[in-house]
Amino acid sequence: MCQARHVGVWLSANDALPDAALSSPALRALQTVQEVVQAAGLDAEVIRTDTRLYFDTRTNLMAALAEAASVGSRLLVVGHNPRLEELVLEIAAEPVPHPGGNWCMKTGAMIRFDVTGLAPGAGRLLDYILPDGRGG
Repeated sequence: MCQARHVGVWLSANDALPDAALSSPALRALQTVQEVVQAAGLDAEVIRTDTRLYFDTRTNLMAALAEAASVGSRLLVVGHNPRLEELVLEIAAEPVPHPGGNWCMKTGAMIRFDVTGLAPGAGRLLDYILPDGRGG
């Protein structure tokens, strides 16, 4: 869980705290979002779970994100691959840089976008943190 705490501390230190957190109800995802939220100094009440983040269809994942986005302007999402990696690649307005080649949402990675909607190419990459602590 060290990676989750690192992300939470980073979010707090970089004025990037989420208004809400949406997580898969899977135990590991839920433990991760709880660690991030606690390390960021947020109240656990910001966490919501949604089964659509647990290997559901792309359409259902997008619906869950759209509903959760109505809670605030900054949403933390914790889920599973391959769906989250597909989402990152789809919403990115430009290719997402990654040291060593193509982007891969590994366990413990965090990527932050400024999005104008949940449409293809609607996200501008702001920051990312890799499990080994590197970022950009």
